[in-house]
Amino acid sequence: MKKTMIIGLSLLIIMLVATACTKKANDTETTTVLTEVVDTMAEKEAIRIANVFFDDYVAGNYKDAYANPFDAAMKAGFPESVMKSVADQIEKNYGVFIEKRGEKTGYTQGYFIVTIGGVHEKKALAYNVVFNKETEIAGFNYNEISDIDTFFSTAVISDKEFEVTFGSEAFPLVGTLLYPEGERDFPVVILV
Repeated sequence: MKKTMIIGLSLLIIMLVATACTKKANDTETTTVLTEVVDTMAEKEAIRIANVFFDDYVAGNYKDAYANPFDAAMKAGFPESVMKSVADQIEKNYGVFIEKRGEKTGYTQGYFIVTIGGVHEKKALAYNVVFNKETEIAGFNYNEISDIDTFFSTAVISDKEFEVTFGSEAFPLVGTLLYPEGERDFPVVILV
C-alpha cells in the first residue's frame, strides 16, 4: 500500500511538472505571437502616419504635417518654416509634385522606414519617413530614383556590408555601409 501511494504521488508530481513545463512553452509561444502582433500594429500605424505626413507635406499643409508625432530632435530641427524651405528647394530642383506612387518599408539599425515614391515634373524621388521605436517620426529625407516603377517593384536580393570610418583621428565617426548588389541607383539613409 505504501509503495502504491509513493508511486501514485510520484506520477502525480511528474504530471504536474510536465503540465507546468508545457504551460511555460505555450506562454513563450503566446508571448512571441503577441509581440509579433504588436510589432505589426506599430508598423501599420507608422505607415498610416507616414502617409498622412507625406500627403500634408506635399500639399503644402506644413502646420498639419508638423502636428504628426515627431521626436524631440525632429520637432526642434524640422519646424514648419524648414519644411517649407525644403519643399521649395525640391520644387525648384525637381519640379511640381504630380503624384504619389509606390511604397516600401524596412528596418535599419532599430529604425522603421517607410519609403514613399513621389513623381515630380523633372524627376522621381523616394521620400523616407523614419520612425523610432515609439512610432515617432525621427527623420525625413529624400533621394532621386531613376525609375520609380522599377524601384518599388524590385526586391533586394542580398546585401554587402562594409565598416566605414569618417572624420579626423581625434573624432572618428564609425559606421556600417550596406548596399544591395546590382547595377541600379539605390536610396541612401544616414542615421546619426
